[in-house]
Amino acid sequence: MFDNEMQKEITEAENENTMMRMGIHTLVKEYDKSMYGVQVGVLEGVLKRLEVNWKNENRQYAIIDLKGNVISSNRLFAGYGTVREIPKDEQELIYKTYKSGKSYYIQMCTRLNLEEKSILIINTQDITKTYTLREEMLNVSSVITLCMVMVFGAVNIGIVKVLLKPIHEMTEATEKIVQGDLEIRVQEGSKDELGMLARRFNLMTEHVQKNIQDLEEYARRQENFVGSFSHELKTPLTSIIGYADLMRTRKLDEETYFLAANYIFEEGKRLESLSFKMLELLVEKNTAIMLEKVSVKQLLEDSFYIVREKMKEKKVQVIIEDNFFFVTADIELMKTVLSNLLENARKAVSENGEIRVSAEQINNRNIISIEDNGRGIPKEELGKIEEAFYRVDKSRSRLEGGFGLGLSVCSQIMMMHQGEMLFESEVGKGTKVSVIWKEDCVKD
Repeated sequence: MFDNEMQKEITEAENENTMMRMGIHTLVKEYDKSMYGVQVGVLEGVLKRLEVNWKNENRQYAIIDLKGNVISSNRLFAGYGTVREIPKDEQELIYKTYKSGKSYYIQMCTRLNLEEKSILIINTQDITKTYTLREEMLNVSSVITLCMVMVFGAVNIGIVKVLLKPIHEMTEATEKIVQGDLEIRVQEGSKDELGMLARRFNLMTEHVQKNIQDLEEYARRQENFVGSFSHELKTPLTSIIGYADLMRTRKLDEETYFLAANYIFEEGKRLESLSFKMLELLVEKNTAIMLEKVSVKQLLEDSFYIVREKMKEKKVQVIIEDNFFFVTADIELMKTVLSNLLENARKAVSENGEIRVSAEQINNRNIISIEDNGRGIPKEELGKIEEAFYRVDKSRSRLEGGFGLGLSVCSQIMMMHQGEMLFESEVGKGTKVSVIWKEDCVKD
């Protein structure tokens, strides 16, 4: 708008300057000295004639020569300023704007070549109103701009808060996690990068929570392990100390003395067995296994030889199916596994019970199964029987002389062979345990 108004002012000043030039040029050509009755210069005469008209029109002008000398001007002229550049010809038009006091002016300068001399025609026009309008427009635009900045600032703050909300939530969630609250989760929301970050954060928190739960479970099991082991040690030690004190402080008959000595011997053997079980459980995890080729028939016969006397005492029938093939394993450790499983089967069956042992190779997998017709194991107990010191029937296991360490040791040994034990059982019908490992999982 300001540019349009200025263009109008320039055009108006140019038109006024053109009219002045045309007036001077026309009168100079038609000038007749006799009309005025005095002999004066043509230019001076013309200017004197035009001054009256220009004065009535309130024009602000000045006519100067090329040296800057004023030939004619009116008292309303606000000042023609300094003419720094002189038009080279009559077609060239030079204008400038300037300020005088609180007013603004536009100054137009053109050149007119006459016979007597060349002159500069300068006219000045007050354009304060245009500048005042511009100032008002600037003030209004400043207010509008300020309002827009405030509005957009508020909108941007809102947008930033929305965008940063997931990050603030994750920061708060992190602080709560540091304080121990692992249940905290952040809203996943959008599908952009922030949403993906939120999902990754929740996934990380879930993994951390699971790891801590696993550690807590491991610590609980270790605590139970230590407590159970202490309890298992306390029972035979109390008996040994009691009978030894009886033998030390009293004179006993031969039969009582023999019974006390035998009880001390039996409980000592129990402690020895418990110590070896503990050693196997705690140390053999990191022991390098010695792999050898062995006949599965020989392996089963040697394992049965370890428990044969107790099997005879209970009149248990053990049936070992003939299957002749070779397996790769640590012979002594595998004997430990099989003898433990045979001993557990013996404890599970009644007198005159039956235990069936079979072996086979399927798809390069060695499978040895021990199945009894004993009392069986409840389904809810199957997942716990490989834990150290865990016993399904604590009273019966104690009477049988067990410590609850056998299956835990067996599980560790099978892990060393990169294998596993599978349990199938039904209460009242019996239990089947399968020892499985791949032949190519262990190499010479």
